[in-house]
Amino acid sequence: MPQAATATKLNLKPLGARVLVREIDEAQAEMGGILLPEDADRNQDFSRADVVAVGTDKDAIEVKPGQEVLVDSFAGKSIEHDGATYRIVKAEDVAAVVQ
Repeated sequence: MPQAATATKLNLKPLGARVLVREIDEAQAEMGGILLPEDADRNQDFSRADVVAVGTDKDAIEVKPGQEVLVDSFAGKSIEHDGATYRIVKAEDVAAVVQ
């Protein structure tokens, strides 16, 4: 699974009730069959992301690495690595799992 390999390269393990996610860009969203206009991501309350790693508080975290989720667009702190954008967010900022 590529997400797990990426987390290893970053050497990041979220602590507590935090989740490391990788934002899904527009090109990836199109691959899933959803075509969005260029300005569709502006002023959105949530953004799509893949869960890369989860924190140490397993009781507070309801997602697993590899799942696609909706995350509060303004939550967490961003990290850039190898051209990809990652965010560390609180578990409570993960709104839904995309199925």
